[in-house]
Amino acid sequence: MPAIPLNTQLAAERRDPWAGKSAREVSRVPPTVVSTPVIPPEQWFPLIKAAWTYVHTFAPDILRAQRRYQGLLSTASAATPGRDARLDQWLADRTSPIPVRTSPEGPGEVNWNLLTLMLGWKTSCASTIFGTRRAAGRRRRAQIEQAVADGHPATTGVIADLALIRRSDGTDTPGTRDSPRSRSAWNCACSATPATRWSWACR
Repeated sequence: MPAIPLNTQLAAERRDPWAGKSAREVSRVPPTVVSTPVIPPEQWFPLIKAAWTYVHTFAPDILRAQRRYQGLLSTASAATPGRDARLDQWLADRTSPIPVRTSPEGPGEVNWNLLTLMLGWKTSCASTIFGTRRAAGRRRRAQIEQAVADGHPATTGVIADLALIRRSDGTDTPGTRDSPRSRSAWNCACSATPATRWSWACR
């Protein structure tokens, strides 16, 4: 059998084996029908604006909260001597806020994990210090809750002086309290970001 010239071989290798058909036609994939309607500009413009608000306005607070939280973690202790004395000292200082979760009705439940960390103990000690199984833990809980009810300064996270955003009525408010939909996520962002290993302090 005579040898096929090299040029003929190359030409055959370079030839389109499907005669100009598209990959979809060759693979016999049915045409895709896009069922999602086009989003009108009056809807996605506000989405872009909201996303930019997180990048431009909230990001510095989120990064500042992360640094503060990491600092608290690095100095937290697993030993809990003098619990009541330290708690009394904390409550006596009006510059020491009690962390609470936000609620549409006002101050929500005390964030016991975060409070434990802010007092200088590891969050794993929360059940020991503020647990409900022991009378001492229930007493400390009642002491903190009464302080909140009496107007002791509260915070939604590990930092204060959060960035303000303008409401539709023209008033300024911290970003954490402006939108019920974003309240939970932003509250966690200021005490513990869900995307990081320190998120469970929000629980």
